[in-house]
Amino acid sequence: MVGPETARKLSNVPLSNNSVGRRITEMADDIKVQLKEKLQKCEFISIQIDESTDVSSLAQFVCFVRFENGENVEEDILFCKPLPDHATGEEMFKHFVSATALYNIDWKKCVLICSDGAKALTGKKSGFVTRLATIMPNAIWVHCFLHRQALASKDMPTELKEVLNDTVKSVNFVKSRPLQSRLFPQLCEEMGAEYKCLLLHTEARWLSRDNLSKLTVAHLKGLREQIIGYIPDDDHAGSRWVLNPFNELTVGQAGLNPQLHDKLIELSCDKTLQLSFSAKDVDKFWLDRRTEYPSLTTAALRILTPFATSYLFWSSGSGPHFHFEGPGFETQRE
Repeated sequence: MVGPETARKLSNVPLSNNSVGRRITEMADDIKVQLKEKLQKCEFISIQIDESTDVSSLAQFVCFVRFENGENVEEDILFCKPLPDHATGEEMFKHFVSATALYNIDWKKCVLICSDGAKALTGKKSGFVTRLATIMPNAIWVHCFLHRQALASKDMPTELKEVLNDTVKSVNFVKSRPLQSRLFPQLCEEMGAEYKCLLLHTEARWLSRDNLSKLTVAHLKGLREQIIGYIPDDDHAGSRWVLNPFNELTVGQAGLNPQLHDKLIELSCDKTLQLSFSAKDVDKFWLDRRTEYPSLTTAALRILTPFATSYLFWSSGSGPHFHFEGPGFETQRE
């Protein structure tokens, strides 16, 4: 890829185990320093936490952080640590405090904690989130809505659940066999399909069933009363102005104090900003308004910074089918 001349130069670089290990450690330390600087400068942060057992039967405790950095809202991994003992709320809190100590974060800036509804995380007396409240007084807890959707889908009628299970079996038949896995993308390409990959569906990684459960959306709409038991009806009309500050309805419903509401009306009448809004991401648009509308931008970031799901935990490969090794991922084996 780099050519024979470059390959010869690279071959002269000493690559002993100690040299490689030292360079990896130095790069990992530099990444941590950069993240520390960003977290100390940002105005708001939110965290996403989860715990799962990997293929070596080791409980991995993972935390992601979301924050604004300059003109962008960024997401990064804060730490990934093994839990050698019991995965209780108290143990996770101790590991959390020790793992984040080096970042020297002002946790008063944390506005939201996102996780699943596991008892160890959300217990009222000794749960991890309850312990976090002692150092994060301004943070609220949000139950990942993908987990809630999965809980709601468990109440599907038998006939629909059979359809979902048959689909899962068909997908796994293709995905669990190397030959079928190689032939399937070719078949999709010949058919002109937009997607050519499948996910392996298991109970441990129920999140992968999310795409299949869309087949039952029509029926789930008819089960509104059951779904509300997991997803309470909550009116977010007062926050929708962040997503479109140029819509008369959302501007009128904005849950802001009179001074901020006047600023929002002033912004919504600016046609130049409206053109800019249509050409940018929502995050970037509001971050660019810091100079013109600082107080309004602060209110918008308080809404935009939080996580809504624990998707990073699963999409990054932190689920129970993966095992981490390398810088930033401290691994402990028995």
